[in-house]
Amino acid sequence: WAVEGTWTMKGVTKPVRFHANVRYMPEMGRVGKDVVRLEGRFDIQLADFGVGGEYVGTPAVASTWEVELVLLGTMGE
Repeated sequence: WAVEGTWTMKGVTKPVRFHANVRYMPEMGRVGKDVVRLEGRFDIQLADFGVGGEYVGTPAVASTWEVELVLLGTMGE
């Protein structure tokens, strides 16, 4: 699925777009029945969110981070 939303970090909100795998699971241990699972990834630039410093962009702290989301939801009655 094509997903559009927003990502907020340090009080800065930016739009994000990414493709996600969405699956229905009839039952999932410790979560329940009728579970929907969404998994996707997108990149953010730390500078876009006001994150900086002497180590950002060095081997110690990458300037681009990959965010991986896994969301679980259950269908209500």
